[in-house]
Amino acid sequence: MRKNRYKREKTGYKIYFIISGIMGILCLLSIIFTMGYIYLCHLPFFKVKTVKVIGNKLIPTEKILYLANCQGKSLLSIHTAKISHYLSQLPLVKTASVKRVWKDTVKIKITERQPIAWAYIRDRWWIVEKNGECTPSLNFESLDLPIITGLSSPDDVAVKTAISLLNLWEQKNPSDQKVSEVHVDKNLGLSIFTLEGHQILLGDTNFDEKLRNLQKVLAYFQRTKKTIKFIDLTNIPRIYAKIE
Repeated sequence: MRKNRYKREKTGYKIYFIISGIMGILCLLSIIFTMGYIYLCHLPFFKVKTVKVIGNKLIPTEKILYLANCQGKSLLSIHTAKISHYLSQLPLVKTASVKRVWKDTVKIKITERQPIAWAYIRDRWWIVEKNGECTPSLNFESLDLPIITGLSSPDDVAVKTAISLLNLWEQKNPSDQKVSEVHVDKNLGLSIFTLEGHQILLGDTNFDEKLRNLQKVLAYFQRTKKTIKFIDLTNIPRIYAKIE
């Protein structure tokens, strides 16, 4: 019995020494790989010299480069997924991808949203796209876009109605006036405020015909050299205008 116990104890020690040896070798290899990686990261050969940004029209390239923060760093230490995540937080960015191009270039591809207006909903700003999608924005970006007010939520059906009106306005462009605000009222419908100081009440339907009538009204008052402040086009046969 003693002899058998000795053999078991000896075998147990052998397994322990083998496992310890393997763990030691793994630790040594880990240290070697880590030190090798750090050494490679500090080689000038892999230093990022060029950062290419494509796909951006609304977002300044300088802003993207600042957020990416990879100029002058080692190409091996660039965390592409993290940079993509940072860039995707920008309100105007729909998607962002970052790729390494060996040996010293980083390529950033941006897909931007297609904003048509701002919206002020629930005490915060939203970017409204042409497809009706609303995206919250922490900052009011410097975009020359009209503002939609009076919406109850980002999913309000009036969002698409307002977009339809803005698209028609851009096509008709009555007297080259520019829209400053589209206001949504549950009872009165949609109103447009122009940069020229006009308030135009249009209701909820027949925007195409109403904008044609608006062109005639503005042309008439331009000929008579009278300044108008408010125009009510909700009733197509009968137009009401308030003169200053």
